[in-house]
Amino acid sequence: MLRPRVAVFLCLTLLAVTPLAADELVLIPLWYNGPGAEGSNWTTHLSAFNTGGYIEPNDRGILPCQWMTHPCARGFWQDKMIVYPAPRSMPGGFVMAVGDASRLQFSLRVFEESARMEDLGVDIPVVRERDLVRNAPVQLMDIPSSDVEHFRYTLRVYGIGDAPTAAVRLNGYLTMADGSPDLVMTKNVNLVRIDQGLGHHYLEDATFVRDLVFAVGGMGQIRVEIEPRTPNMRWWGFASSTNRRTQDVTIVTPN
Repeated sequence: MLRPRVAVFLCLTLLAVTPLAADELVLIPLWYNGPGAEGSNWTTHLSAFNTGGYIEPNDRGILPCQWMTHPCARGFWQDKMIVYPAPRSMPGGFVMAVGDASRLQFSLRVFEESARMEDLGVDIPVVRERDLVRNAPVQLMDIPSSDVEHFRYTLRVYGIGDAPTAAVRLNGYLTMADGSPDLVMTKNVNLVRIDQGLGHHYLEDATFVRDLVFAVGGMGQIRVEIEPRTPNMRWWGFASSTNRRTQDVTIVTPN
């Protein structure tokens, strides 16, 4: 039988060589609460369910306090669904770091408050670090297209990394029935650095997909390629189309 001193030494050694769960970056792509186009009013709910012990994210104070307690209770409790409504708008969303994120499940829902009886909103992916695209183009495929007078199109691009600036090339393709691509238009753009949460780069473009839809004229399927022009970064993006009359939203993601 090991003597106590030796047992303690072996225990400390095992702790030293056993890797602890590293913090994982998590991108919340949208965080909005306020007016939209056509007199609409939008809000966002972030929900989280934790299967383990209490976890508090490093988001630099973005998530609101859940109860009137001190210190502020802003984390994720075991076996509870915590719903965080966005108290204000943050264009581009935010990035947070979460320890042992494998124990967490997320849901992000954006909805138009005045139309809750007709439309329950749209789910936006919560993007974990391992799902970001590294040093490769992001593909948004089979983007639905219709009359640009009846739909608003928005393309959002996210870049995460330490580079002081970030840039991408947007490539718009028309794909025919046989799958052959035809490059219709291209555009070089710079992302804006935003310091919400842990900080990232962001682009919101309201014209590229709209112009691509107009140029194609319903002849085939549309694909948008987000081609990185800044090395050693991780990328993600999505396209959305919003019906101007009903405010119904359709999104296209790379996942």
